[in-house]
Amino acid sequence: MVAIAAVLALAAPSSAQQVASAASPEPVVVSNLPAPAALSPLLNTDTLAEPNRAPTAFRSRSDRQFLTAAQLLTAAPAPATPAAAEEEPPAAPPPAPPAVIPLPAPPPAPPTHVLPAQGRYTSCFCERWGEWHGGMDLAHASGTPEVAAAAGTVIVAGPAGGFGQWVQVQHDDGTVTVYGHMDTIEVVVGQRVVAGELIATMGAQGNSTGPHLHFEVWPAGDRAQRVDPATWLSAHGVSLPEYTP
Repeated sequence: MVAIAAVLALAAPSSAQQVASAASPEPVVVSNLPAPAALSPLLNTDTLAEPNRAPTAFRSRSDRQFLTAAQLLTAAPAPATPAAAEEEPPAAPPPAPPAVIPLPAPPPAPPTHVLPAQGRYTSCFCERWGEWHGGMDLAHASGTPEVAAAAGTVIVAGPAGGFGQWVQVQHDDGTVTVYGHMDTIEVVVGQRVVAGELIATMGAQGNSTGPHLHFEVWPAGDRAQRVDPATWLSAHGVSLPEYTP
């Protein structure tokens, strides 16, 4: 028995040898190790504090190889994939310009001179029936409006011998226009009128063969200097009806 115990004692490694074997494991080489930051959860803080102490987590070479590989594979970070470039939204179209609303055209300026009545141009500034006819006649129905030929001030309005009734308007340049044979008078002396304003209605009072307007023009208000009313109106842009005696 003593001999057998001695043989077994010789064959069995001493406890010191076992401790030395456990304290000095064979080195294991593992390639493609992750960065130290990735391995930090796997490190044994006891080992870091005591570098000469054998890791207690590993008891054999095979255990050490298996656990180290598994832990390394688990801890290895996945390769970073480049973030897909974000597509910029399409640019918004520029705002439409505000609609341009054309301004209404200004009203035309009122005429400075007008035809004193509508009607047929029946008598001219000429000799007629053996005597001088000092104006022009515009014939139309009784009651046809008669208007001021230009702006001015009424200086005469009332009865007038052969004219029956008449109206005289003095204009700003001193010219006087005369209207005769009217049926009614619609203005008073001193009244300011504009071109085209109603002053009377057509009639046949006085020496007349029918309803008409007898129209004269006296430069500077002088009857002796009477001028052709048709020429005066045309010189101021007024269109005349055709002469039909």
